[in-house]
Amino acid sequence: MRRGFKIVSLLLCFILLFDLPMFVMAQNEDNKNTAYVILGDDLQLTNVTQVSMGTSSTITTAEKGGKKGWQLNSASTTGAYLNIDLPDSFSNTKTEGTEYVVEVDYFDTEKAVFCLKYDAILNPVKEADLVYLGTSQTWKTASFVLDDAYFGNRMEGSDLRICVRSDKIKRSSGNVVISKVTIKKYPKKHPVLVTEIKTEEVGNIFGNGEDKKFNVTFVNNSNETRRDERMENAKRRLSELAEYANTLGLTIAVETLPRLCLGNSTDEMEELMKANDKLRICFDVNHIKLGTQKEFLERLGDKIVTLHISDYIITDDHFLPFEGNMDWKEFIIALDNANYNGVFMYEAGLMTKDGTDIMRDAKIYYDLHKKIEDLK
Repeated sequence: MRRGFKIVSLLLCFILLFDLPMFVMAQNEDNKNTAYVILGDDLQLTNVTQVSMGTSSTITTAEKGGKKGWQLNSASTTGAYLNIDLPDSFSNTKTEGTEYVVEVDYFDTEKAVFCLKYDAILNPVKEADLVYLGTSQTWKTASFVLDDAYFGNRMEGSDLRICVRSDKIKRSSGNVVISKVTIKKYPKKHPVLVTEIKTEEVGNIFGNGEDKKFNVTFVNNSNETRRDERMENAKRRLSELAEYANTLGLTIAVETLPRLCLGNSTDEMEELMKANDKLRICFDVNHIKLGTQKEFLERLGDKIVTLHISDYIITDDHFLPFEGNMDWKEFIIALDNANYNGVFMYEAGLMTKDGTDIMRDAKIYYDLHKKIEDLK
């Protein structure tokens, strides 16, 4: 029995030695990604810098269902808000796709309503969904999922605000008691952020069986923090290629690229050209995502040795000229001002918009090129 007791004791020692630190590490990781504030007579803050009751110097507490909380007063212009400021170490200006879940514990009564406002990437005072209360006389939890939070203290010094008065609400029909707010962080959960959705059509555009086109702009958050590193790698490799090509009597022409690729803007192409004086540009007029063709030609026209010509509605469409939205007159004048005398290479689809096979009708290109020449 004594020997068995020693074996069990030894096993317990190993568990304590090896498992406990692992548990503590996991617990610390959870603490690092969780912030909360417990409201009542005694304020408790974890990973929260400051909490205030709007601009009021008086905090109204109320006890409901055996639990205390702060009461947001809908009749007050100063005490209708709960402001929360998070520390920079927890949240400041993260744009790499981090998701935050905000949980608000509230007492369900009076058929009142409240909302959450937060400092978002594209809107420093963004209003999330409304929470409509019932009359159950119980404590409940409302959850808000934020995939575009910025938290840069741009909302009058705060990152989050719980309101019973807002543009959407106007004014709640009753007061709301909040006992706890929890913020959970999930780093880099959403690598892609939709920054804009728009359509050229106006009015009530949705009809049965109709297809509608929307232009959607995305930001690849997962690559933002590494883009500078990728640029430096690209410059180093391009410089090596330029030197080797020069020994063969060749020139490296770096093509402008679309979407989120390196070289999708005038600034980035200008930076890439700094890698080596022997580098030149293949200007794909369809691929400039940031800026205009005119600006590109004004700044980098002397580096362009060839063109890829096409039109577009959305970047990378590759229509024939005059079938998209590009300003061809502005482009041709800017090209002429840049003294370009290189190849005018078409990189377009094989069919026109009306279905004509351009590979079987060379006159299409002849007429098209004459129309472009006449723009000068």
